[in-house]
Amino acid sequence: MIYTVICTDVSDYINWQCELLEYTWKRARQPGELIRLVTCPAGTELPRHDYARVIRIAEPSDRTEGYLAFERLFALRDWIQSERPEGSVLVIDPDCIFRRAIADEVEPGAPRAQHWLDLKPKPPAQAATWPALIHTSALEELLPRWIDATRAVRTATGRWESDMYGLVIAAAAMGLRFSLEAIGAFVNWPDEVVCEAPIVHYCQEVVAADGTLIWFKRQYRPWEEVLGGEHARHGYCRDLLELLNECAADKRLNPTKEV
Repeated sequence: MIYTVICTDVSDYINWQCELLEYTWKRARQPGELIRLVTCPAGTELPRHDYARVIRIAEPSDRTEGYLAFERLFALRDWIQSERPEGSVLVIDPDCIFRRAIADEVEPGAPRAQHWLDLKPKPPAQAATWPALIHTSALEELLPRWIDATRAVRTATGRWESDMYGLVIAAAAMGLRFSLEAIGAFVNWPDEVVCEAPIVHYCQEVVAADGTLIWFKRQYRPWEEVLGGEHARHGYCRDLLELLNECAADKRLNPTKEV
């Protein structure tokens, strides 16, 4: 079993990203189960999906300055401890889409991860980031170290990517080695390295060859059509915007449909 797991709150800004992710997850025929872990107070209305299973996660008592990325780790920990899943977990952000399925599971000692291409400073350990595919047993063992390392990095530096650095530090301390692959193309990474990645992570602005802005998630109003996507600098960004427009057209045609 492959569990594709995203950890979120309940904001409208996150909801449309989760709906787009779900649309592409279904379209790509990604095997296994899609799970959305939602950290929110009791009584908060949970988002609804046609295919994803939504699970409420209590807000952690040990917070770090309202750092939402830190809460992702508690959500993963609580889900594993409560449901005891067995299989492979595809750790992914909500601002991702599937171009095609990831079908191969992993063994406990053989996780796979996206190579963090522009990690600075260069660490002595592996530069692994997500999307990552890791066995549930290895993830459960990793999470306490990941939480501690993230807390330390955040306290010392305040960096927004403290959990990303925390993963590198925790995996090194555990002796866990990832197979570094092109699993997820972070927008504006070079085509020659990540053009075939099955997942696109639209964390940055999508630009044309001349640097002109075409689209950015923080300025997007769902479900508007995005124009000019064919001029995007990177091929995987052209795929991203084509899938976004396809999903948006479906949403406009079926406005009462959950996803």
